[in-house]
Amino acid sequence: MVVVLVQAEARGNRMTKEKLIEKLKEIEGTINDADISIPDNDIGSNLSDVEYYVDSARDLVESLIIELEKEDE
Repeated sequence: MVVVLVQAEARGNRMTKEKLIEKLKEIEGTINDADISIPDNDIGSNLSDVEYYVDSARDLVESLIIELEKEDE
């Protein structure tokens, strides 16, 4: 999170926490779309790695959103 804010500031665009949460939710939606796009496992195919990485990315984004929203409470 800090890296994203620092990069945004370096470009002259101050990113608010609300804007960061909005962007994270967009990323979460894209991850969900990727998950839906994974074909069903056929015999002999190995998509478990793909599913693992998609699930891991979703978990990381969700935890960031929750952490940022908690700071507002």
